[in-house]
Order: sequence, then C-alpha cells, then structure tokens
Amino acid sequence: MIAMEYAIVRLQRGESRHLMSQPDRLQLTIDYFMPSHSHAFPDWPFDSPVNAISYCTAKVVKGQSPIRQVSHDKDGDWQFLDATTDEPEECMILCMGCVFERDPSLQEIADLPVGWAAFRQDKGEPWERWENPEDEEDAIDG
Repeated sequence: MIAMEYAIVRLQRGESRHLMSQPDRLQLTIDYFMPSHSHAFPDWPFDSPVNAISYCTAKVVKGQSPIRQVSHDKDGDWQFLDATTDEPEECMILCMGCVFERDPSLQEIADLPVGWAAFRQDKGEPWERWENPEDEEDAIDG
C-alpha cells in the first residue's frame, strides 16, 4: 500500500496550471514520486497505459467517495470524479492502474471514446454515457 501513496501527487493551486502547461515536467514529477511503482493486470481493459496519469478528486483517492463520473477528455486524459466538486484544489493525480485497482468495475467504461463522459448514481449502478459538447475555447482554437 505504500507504493500506492507515492502515486498521489497533490496539485496545489497555481502549481497545477504551471505543471499542466509542461507535460514532460509533470511526468518527471510523477516518476519521482513513483520510482518503483507498477501494476500487473492480466486483462488491462483501457487503451491508455496502466501507468498513464489520471485526474481524480481527493475523495476518490482517499476512498471517501465512489467514482460516479468519468471523462475521457479530447486530449486523451482520463478523469475519475466523485461528482461532488469541481474545485481545482481538489485535483489529485493517480496512475490509471491505481484507479482501476480501487474500482475494477471501471472496466465497464474502459471503451469510453475520447471526448465522451459517463455518470452513475453509485458504484454498481449502470453507467449513462454522452458525448461532451465542444467547449467554446476548442471551437475557437480548432
């Protein structure tokens, strides 16, 4: 369980914006905290690597709330959220393996296409899926 704790990198207000603009530095930061961190699942259901980063809320990471909302962002990133907050200071990073280890039922949404999201009322409930609307910023840029 100690290795799992190393997988958690708390993004503080202001630092997150800086790190997100430098993905190579973010990966180095995660590697620093997880030098011997690994997972071995016989049937990995996601297209993303098991050691890819994902964004979670603190309640999900600490086991205080189940994953109720998932987003497979247009940039390929995954978010696993409790659907109770959207505060940036609640953002924590966990590798995909740690998220799946906490909740293997996520295999049900592992095929979620890029740009889509899913929601369920609670763990064990069915997932509702939808395509995320294009952001105004994406429409301007793209």
